[in-house]
Amino acid sequence: MDQQFDNPTRLIQRQDEGLLVMPMNSSKDPLRLLIYTACYNILDGVVLTIRKIEKQVLSAGGSVLILTTRSGDSSHTDLNGFHHPNRQVLFIENALPIPFHEHFLGLSLDRATEKQLDEFSPDIIHITSPDFMANSLIQYARKREIPLMGTYHSNIAEYTEHYPFLVFAKPTVIVIFAHIYNFLQRMYVPTPYTKQFIEESYGYDKCTNIAVCGRGVDLDAFSPQHRSEKFRKSLGLTDQDVLITFVGRLVNEKRVDIFIKVIQKLYQKGIKYHALVIGVGEMSSQIESLPKTTFAGWLSGHDLAVAYASSDIFLFPSGVETFGNVTLEAAASGLPLVVEQNCSGHLVDHGVNGFGCPDGNAESYYEATLTLCLDHEKRKAFSKESRQLIAQQYEKSMVLKQMVSNYHDVIDEFYTKYGGSHRNRDEEWSRITEGSFATGQKPRAFPILLCELFIYFVITILHRMSILFITVQNYSLSRIPDVNMNESTHNSKKDGDIETPAISYSDLEDTAVCLNDLSFLRPYLLFSGTILTKTGVLLVRICSATQLFIERPIQTICTKIKRRTVSRKSPCSVLAMGTTSIYEEKDS
Repeated sequence: MDQQFDNPTRLIQRQDEGLLVMPMNSSKDPLRLLIYTACYNILDGVVLTIRKIEKQVLSAGGSVLILTTRSGDSSHTDLNGFHHPNRQVLFIENALPIPFHEHFLGLSLDRATEKQLDEFSPDIIHITSPDFMANSLIQYARKREIPLMGTYHSNIAEYTEHYPFLVFAKPTVIVIFAHIYNFLQRMYVPTPYTKQFIEESYGYDKCTNIAVCGRGVDLDAFSPQHRSEKFRKSLGLTDQDVLITFVGRLVNEKRVDIFIKVIQKLYQKGIKYHALVIGVGEMSSQIESLPKTTFAGWLSGHDLAVAYASSDIFLFPSGVETFGNVTLEAAASGLPLVVEQNCSGHLVDHGVNGFGCPDGNAESYYEATLTLCLDHEKRKAFSKESRQLIAQQYEKSMVLKQMVSNYHDVIDEFYTKYGGSHRNRDEEWSRITEGSFATGQKPRAFPILLCELFIYFVITILHRMSILFITVQNYSLSRIPDVNMNESTHNSKKDGDIETPAISYSDLEDTAVCLNDLSFLRPYLLFSGTILTKTGVLLVRICSATQLFIERPIQTICTKIKRRTVSRKSPCSVLAMGTTSIYEEKDS
C-alpha cells in the first residue's frame, strides 16, 4: 500500500489506475535543493563545483541544504564569508573516521537528521558521492517520492589501480557504484569522453540516463591580467626562466611521478626553467627535493589566480580527471597546456593551445614541455588560443544556469513521465534495459548490505590500529627528557635538584632513529587491511551466490539489532538503523 507523506510542495491524489503526483514546483518557482557530498569542508574540485552551483541557486531565489560529514576544516563551511538565509549545512553524525586520513565515511541517516530533511522539504536531491550515505539517502528519497539525480566527479574505480593493495577491489567498486546509480533518474558527467568511458568500461548507462553538463570558470577571477612580475621575482626567476606549474593533490593517481621525471630531465639537460607546485599530499617530500622547484602548498582565491597567470606552462599529467577544474583555470589564465589527451581532451586542441599526451607516457610529456620551454613564440600563440577557447565554451554563468535548468528538467520528468513514483521508473528500466538492477531493486539489497557491514568493520579495525600506532609513537616521544645543551646550565644546579646523567648528541640521534623505526607499523596496517578486504570480497561473492537461502535470517538479525540498540549504539547499530527500514517497506 502506498503511503502519504505530509509535504507542502506536493499534492497527492489517488486514482483507480495509480498514483498521480502534481508538484507545486515549476521552472518558475524557487528551487529547494538538497545536495549530498561526502567532504564539503575539503576544498577539492568536487566541492568547488558544488559551491558554484549553490551560489547560482541562491542567487535565483532558491534554497539549498548541504548534507555532509565533518571531514576537513570547519572554517571552510562558509562560502568565503558569504552568508545567506536560505542556505543550511547539515553534518552527519553517523560517520566513521578513515584511518590516516582527514575524511569521514558517512554511514546512514538517523531519525533526527531525517526530521531536519523533512522540515527542509527538498524538491530534488542531488548526490555527488556514491557511498553508504548515498544509499541511505536514496532510501529516504524513495519513501517520500522525491526526485533523485547525480553528478559524476571522480573515476574512483580507476584510482584503485594506483594502489597495489586495492587493485583487486576494482570490480567490487564498480558493482557497488552501479547499484547506487541504478536509482538515480539522471546522472550528469562533465565531458563527452567521460560519458563514453563509463558507458563502455562500467556499463553505467544500463542503470540511468547519462547526460553531459560541463563546468564553468569565472573569466575575471582567472585571467592573464593577473600576471605579476613581482610574484615571479619572489620565486627568484630571471627573464629567461620558464615557469612550469602543477596544481593539484600530490598523490599517486595524479601522476606526480611523471611531473617529477620531466622536471629532473629538464634540469639534467640544463634548460632554463623553474617549477612551481601548488597542492599538498603524500608525495610532498619528493616535490621538495626537486631542483629549481618551489613548493607552495595550497593556494586559493587571488593568490592562486596570480600564480596561474604568472606561469608560462601548465603541466598536469593526471589521467583520471573527469573534467579537470585546474586545467580549466589554467587555460582561462592563458597558459599553454601539457595534459593527458583523453580526460583533458576537451580543453586542449593539440598543437593549437597545448599538447595532449598519452596516459602514462613520461617521454611524451617531457618532449612537449621541452618544446614549449625552447619556443617563446609558440608559448605566446598557445596562450592566446587557450584563453579564447575557454571564453567561448566555458563561461561560468552560462554553464551554471544550464545546471539549474537541469534540476527542473529532472523534476518535471519525474512527475510527467513516471507519475511521481520511483517504482514506475524501476519497472520501465527493467523492461527496456537488460542487466539493469542486477543487484536488486532495493537500495540496501543483501549483497550491498553485506559489503557495507564488512567495510564498516575493516575501517573500524584499521582505525583502532592507527590509534595504537599514534599512541605508541606519542608515548615514545614523551619519554625523551628535555635537554639543554648550554654548558653553563648543566654546571649550575640548585639545592634539591636531582642530578641526571648527561645525554650526548649520539644518544639523541639513536633515540630519533628508534622513533623513526616506529613507521614499520604502517606497512603492517596496510597489509592487514589488504588481507581483510580480500577475505571480504570472497565472502561477498559466496554469499551473493547463496542470497536466497540466507537473506531472510540476515533481515531478522538486523531487525533484532535495531530493536536492541534504540537506547545504546553498538558497533552495528548505526548501520542497522538504516538497514532494516528498507525491509520493512511493503510492496505496492
